[in-house]
Parts: sequence; structure tokens; C-alpha cells
Amino acid sequence: MSVSVTCPAGEISGGPHLFRSIPYARAEAFGNAEKLPPQRIDATTTPPGLTLTVATPKASFGADLPVIVFIHGGGYDSGTRFDERTDPTLFMEQGFVVVLIDYRLGLEGFVPFHDDEPNHYRGTDDCVLALEWVQRNIEYFGGDPTNVTLIGQSAGGGIVLWLTRRDHYRGAFRRVIALSPSFPRRGFPERRSALRLALRKPVTRASLSALDASALERGYRRFARRFFSDLALGPSPYDPSELVDIPLIITSTRDELYNHGIGRWFDERHRGRKLAARLLGVTVPESYIRSALDIDDRVVGRMIGDSMIRRYVAMTEKGWWIEFPGRHCDDLPAIFRSNGTAHRIVADFARGETPRWPQYSAEDRAALSLLGDTPEVVRDPLRMVRISFQGTPGPDPVG
Repeated sequence: MSVSVTCPAGEISGGPHLFRSIPYARAEAFGNAEKLPPQRIDATTTPPGLTLTVATPKASFGADLPVIVFIHGGGYDSGTRFDERTDPTLFMEQGFVVVLIDYRLGLEGFVPFHDDEPNHYRGTDDCVLALEWVQRNIEYFGGDPTNVTLIGQSAGGGIVLWLTRRDHYRGAFRRVIALSPSFPRRGFPERRSALRLALRKPVTRASLSALDASALERGYRRFARRFFSDLALGPSPYDPSELVDIPLIITSTRDELYNHGIGRWFDERHRGRKLAARLLGVTVPESYIRSALDIDDRVVGRMIGDSMIRRYVAMTEKGWWIEFPGRHCDDLPAIFRSNGTAHRIVADFARGETPRWPQYSAEDRAALSLLGDTPEVVRDPLRMVRISFQGTPGPDPVG
């Protein structure tokens, strides 16, 4: 059965519970996105451009249901809101309105130009427009615009934290969950020349806009291969002191990028540990390697995950911490697909409840461990990472 919702965005048909694709903004190639005028939208189709999905128990104005907005991951150059691991059905059945948003990826989303506003990226600003769409329209789908929880995973977790900076935050969400947030270790200015060589073109808005999609993709892949142990693009540098003071849950998995291809190659041969430590910015390599070997012999794979993800969690000495079992993305089905402990923690937080374990601080490094059969409060679970990744992020590899 189809329903029609009339709201400031126009007349939107779909549902009754799922509005698959709603355009929320438009943008020219490498240009800033703009809001759309009201229009008639068939949300059962999948149009190109900047779109979002709304899942709702009932598209009824004034229902005032709590809202979850989710930003997907994918290393800032891939990923989609249509990921079966983040199916919104369970949350929807429990009385949440869930919004899943897409944003521009890769070069179009995350290459800064000389005339861009500092610390702004087209990909993150797309998400700002999506959140503004939620504020204007979600009440007509049953949601409460004053009770929005922003959740992101991996690169999406990085975007969530970036949007919580003082220079970005506009009150469009009340609380934040950053799942395994990731950022590039070095900023784009240090990599601009590498992209220019890979594209064989100047890194300007006009030059990149003139290239066809296949040339852009080939050039980007040449560029990205150089940074095989890092994210090639993304917002940086991350500074947790820039975050506004709103409720925050931040998480990591125990073995994040354990099976990273480069790490697996070296670990199978028991080689490359000191080289990896130098490239990845480990300031006390001997101590890190000893501590990693106390866990298992997958040292380089663990080091890559720690350098790309867990170091940023360790830097964020605020909010409530969770350590999940497993590897990168193993937390997603536990949160979205299973009505277990992880899901209930997120659901309670999104309803406005205060987490029941202590907040993390430099004085009390408390975290909730979900590694065992029952949740357990532990102290300083990222001590190895916190100590080993102080200082510089390490050089970019040459190649």
C-alpha cells in the first residue's frame, strides 16, 4: 500500500513504512550542494544524485518518535546506504524513525580546493544538508526533529565527529554515536602533488570537472594505491578538543583491520613489524610489538587497524566508550539486525537514556567491554594504542 506525505520538501509517495529514495539536494560536479525546491517525488524509485531513505512505523504528523540518522562508511570513497547490515527494520519496529543518507564520495566529495571554506568538504556538507532536510521534514513522517541521534560507522563515524565540531554543529542532532571512526593520518595539502601526478591534471575545480568519470576513477585509483595503509582522502586533522559538549558514545572493535591484505601478507611471514611501525607512526615500536604479541602474532594487521581507527578513539577522552568483539564492521549487524545487548544500548541512548556505565575520562579510563558473554566495565582498554600512537602520524609511503 502506498501513502503520500505532504511536507516542506513537496509531495512524497512511498511507504507505508519505507520511503526508499528521497532527493534532498542537488549539486553540479565538484560544486557545492544546494537545497531543492518542493516537488512531487516517487520515493519508490532510485534517482541519481543526493538522496536519503526514511523508514517509519507510521508516516503521521505529530507522532514525535525518536529519530536515528545513519551515515555509512566506506573509506570516504565507497559505500552506500543500501547495506543489508544496516537494515532499519528492527529499529523501526521498536518505534524509531530511521533516516539513512548518502553523500558524495571520493574526489568529488573530499578533495578541497583553494577557495573552499576551511575545514569544509563537499561530502560532509552534503550530510549537513541532509540533516537540515530532516529538521524541516521528519515531523511529517512521524519523527521528532528535537530528538535526533546521529550515528556513523568507519568513515561515517569520522563524518559524525567532524559534524560535531564547533565550526560545524548547528543543533541538528542531540546526541552522537561514532562507531570505529576513521580519518586519514595526513592532510590533503601534503598529498596534493601526488594527486596531480596521478591525474596528470591540475587539482582545480575546473580541471577535475572537465574530466570524464572513467578518467577520474583511473586517476583516483593510481593516487589511492600510494596510500595503501591509510585513507587516501577524508577530513583532517581530527582534534577532539574541537567537539561540542553533547552526549557521545564512541566505539571500536577489538581486532579492527586484522585481515587487511598488506598486514596479512607480512604477518604470515612474521616480517615487517618495525617497518610498519615507522610508516604508521608508532612512537614506541618495541613496546607496541611486545604488547601485540601478548595477544597473538598478527602484529602488522593489528597495527594497521590501530593506526587507522583505534588511535582516534584513544584520542577522544570523553563520552562513553564501548569495545566490541570481532573486526571492522562486525558491530553493524549486532546493532541493527540483532535485538541483543549492543542494539539495546544504542536504542536506549537514542531514546534519551543515559548510559549505565561510567563515562571515559583521563582520570577514569572506563569503557564497556562486550567481548565476553556479559557486558563488563574495564579500565583503559586502549592503553597500548594510547601510548604507542602519540606524536607524529608517520610518513606517507613512497610509490
